[in-house]
Amino acid sequence: MSPGIAPFPLYSHPAPDVAFLQQLKGPLSEAKQTPRAEAVSAVPKFSPSEHGAFIKATASNIVDHIKRGEWTTTQVKATLFTEALEQVKILDDETNMILRVWGFSAFVNKPAATDADIVAILESAGAVPIAKTNIPQTMFSFECSNPIFGRTTNPYNEGYTSGGSSGGEAALIAMDGVALGVGSDTGGSMRIPAAFCSFKPSPLRSLCLDLRPQPALAAQWVGVSAQDLDLFCRVVFGVQARSPDLAPISYREHKLPEKLRFGYYAVDCAARQVYRKFYDQVWNTHALDGIIAPVQALPQVAHGHFTTIFALAVGTTLYNVVNSPTGCIPVTKVDPTKDGLSEEWTQAPSPSLVESALYRGKKPMHNPVAMEGMPVGIQIAG
Repeated sequence: MSPGIAPFPLYSHPAPDVAFLQQLKGPLSEAKQTPRAEAVSAVPKFSPSEHGAFIKATASNIVDHIKRGEWTTTQVKATLFTEALEQVKILDDETNMILRVWGFSAFVNKPAATDADIVAILESAGAVPIAKTNIPQTMFSFECSNPIFGRTTNPYNEGYTSGGSSGGEAALIAMDGVALGVGSDTGGSMRIPAAFCSFKPSPLRSLCLDLRPQPALAAQWVGVSAQDLDLFCRVVFGVQARSPDLAPISYREHKLPEKLRFGYYAVDCAARQVYRKFYDQVWNTHALDGIIAPVQALPQVAHGHFTTIFALAVGTTLYNVVNSPTGCIPVTKVDPTKDGLSEEWTQAPSPSLVESALYRGKKPMHNPVAMEGMPVGIQIAG
């Protein structure tokens, strides 16, 4: 896990939202939830002494141990699902999900005919996909629920969202369920979940995800270590995808200068810059190597709140608009003794509607007591 964030007990999970699940009763949702439950129940019984090291290992750790002959893929496979086990047998011989629902009932039991480029490339490099994780319907939401699979809650607090659209991926990684995950980010869909546990490359420097009904999107990834993200880049950069819009530029080694110049801002004024002015007035004027920025105006968001404060996404969408590679990392945890609302927030003149909802009234959305111990993430843009 990231520094300062306590790990979860292995295979722990929050209690289900019974009221919400009651709304999901139906033949289509049950047709998908039943096989999922069967797959989870088929996972081999966990043994801390036998499997613990593999569960806690990063993708880079796994690769290094296998290279040195200390682990085999057969040993690592013990924590995988049945379909993944079959693929591991092939990997051992060589020593070395096509399903797309989007939360739409219309797509249930209608898998794609071919793998997305990113899946095919990763599998050819020895990766073993073990699950496709939950997303909100249409993937155009910063929470994570749909009528087919239900709601994904935040592993740190079941009353809060895991973020979206790739909330299922972030939650699974946070709970040591997988070493590395892949998704897409057109406005914060990976960074928001990562901030609640990703590196978002420039859209023209990564592989294509073949998604429907939207056009192809660039693939981003989320993990628990910079080494894993470096490993991912080395594997996928330079591979020609089917889309002619993606540049097959190979991974290049970069030596950073001894000193870097970073800028930061405390309000969203930068988000009001138009595309061309941003580079001139921000990057060029201040000669910055990077920008340290908040992901949004709240460290965490309770279920349902994004429906009324969608404007919070301006913090992440800015860097999609200006096409800057941006990563998210957790830096601390919410502390009620330090993060309470002062008069600076509750008595500020002429607050916006969003600020009023966040910091004022009898039940402001910013509730450090309820969020105690949950991650606080930042963005670093380049």
